Amino acid sequence: EYKARNHSWPPRPEEYKPSTPGWQKLMERRFRQVEAISESDPGKYEGWLSTVHAALICPNFTEHGWAGIRAPEHVVDMLTRSLRSGLDSGYLPEEETFLDVIQSEFSVQKPLFIIQKKLNNWVLDELRPHHEVWSGTKLIGSNAYGLRVYRN
Repeated sequence: EYKARNHSWPPRPEEYKPSTPGWQKLMERRFRQVEAISESDPGKYEGWLSTVHAALICPNFTEHGWAGIRAPEHVVDMLTRSLRSGLDSGYLPEEETFLDVIQSEFSVQKPLFIIQKKLNNWVLDELRPHHEVWSGTKLIGSNAYGLRVYRN
């Protein structure tokens, strides 16, 4: 079936989405990382699935995939004030539960996680217009988890 659909390995440059040199370079690096995972590691299969999906199936909107931009200043200011006032008050948030996509079992300190539902929802609403411009579609807010505070 793979050959019947005219697929080949490694992927041809025009098969990457987007087919830009930057994205291709990044994804080729990820393919090499997955290839280096031990055959006995069950995570290797998941690595192939997610990397093939990101590199060849799911469209991206920038040359390098998810591009970082600066959040609107008023949003950054509100989050900073909230964080500082919470930490200055002596309130110490709980450590975040283990998330293998964010930290490893070798992490010395787990991040702190601050849940502020009202502020989280405000941020979600404030950023929605920027996300809609970026995606080219109307969006409905779904999740805004809170502030993650790394202690390194």
